[in-house]
Amino acid sequence: VTNVWVADWDADGKTDLLGLNGNDQLFAWRNQPAGGSPVFAPYSYLGNQWSTFGRIPTAQ
Repeated sequence: VTNVWVADWDADGKTDLLGLNGNDQLFAWRNQPAGGSPVFAPYSYLGNQWSTFGRIPTAQ
């Protein structure tokens, strides 16, 4: 992973991690907290060709 973002990707009110691999592949690690501490699920592959975007939209 060459770039990492912290954002609420799935709009559930919990901060998730997004990672862009150097060859345009985007991955997400959803936060599923347990007892107030962050716990991240195994990554989800969100496809490729993401480097064509200047910004990656995330939920507010």
